[in-house]
Amino acid sequence: MLRSWLAAATILGVAYSAPVWVWAGETRSVEDSRILDFIGGLNQARASRRYPDAPVFTRDEYLKALRGETIVRSAEAGGERTMMLLQVSAIPAWKLWATFIDRDHYETTMQNIRESVNFSVGAEGFLTYMYTDPPVMFVQDRQQVLESTATARLWQISQKRIWEYTWHVPVDPAKIINEVVRKMPLEHIRASDIDKAVIVPRNDSAWLFVLLPDGRTLMEAASRNDLGGSIPRSMASGGGGDAMKKMLARVAAWISHDFDRHFSQHEKLLGPDGQYALASTLADLMPR
Repeated sequence: MLRSWLAAATILGVAYSAPVWVWAGETRSVEDSRILDFIGGLNQARASRRYPDAPVFTRDEYLKALRGETIVRSAEAGGERTMMLLQVSAIPAWKLWATFIDRDHYETTMQNIRESVNFSVGAEGFLTYMYTDPPVMFVQDRQQVLESTATARLWQISQKRIWEYTWHVPVDPAKIINEVVRKMPLEHIRASDIDKAVIVPRNDSAWLFVLLPDGRTLMEAASRNDLGGSIPRSMASGGGGDAMKKMLARVAAWISHDFDRHFSQHEKLLGPDGQYALASTLADLMPR
């Protein structure tokens, strides 16, 4: 259970379960087919993803997502295990993007995250320090440094239809923690917490937001990670999908109730075009 929970927790973001649209059977099938063809037509652009070798979803899985299901599964590709998520949301892509990429509020929206703070903001991205307290006794806490970026070329060649936010563990995260994080004004953890927590050595992940022709947002997530440390075999399976769905539901509620207040006085965020902008202006980056 624990490894699945921790793996799911590395794909952090928000989702909203769109209601199943009520159409006459034939009309619905025609509309679904049109959107599926649109999704397939973006395959060439997908080659510009940061992780172009990530496993892909099937046409049947896309159809299920269009009709309201959330798909969470793992897949083997190139000898590596990838956690995958697929959902169609009624929330605009720009709101989803802002909520995912602003990790500063994760302590208030995600269970078991005790500290999450962005730092070292640069032209091409920024770093985040995250500290997680696993929900199982006798298992060490986890901490990670993540470098976040936006795949601006993908946004451009897809004519603003595909927004990709990616993150990975930078070189020598232990050095960054010791030389930078320990000097930061952290609110919820102490130096002794940092001393005991296991450093996550790998987290190569991405959120992909596809702006569908019917106005909804197709969300895809893929994550390859190594959680580090020792985890009991008896806790290493089950629960990942359920944990992810519950996490997404909690954050969906945050978007509904707290998004406007949180971002009304927020600093600029990294946009899908690789530029920094206020959250309220990200809507201008969607296709007209």
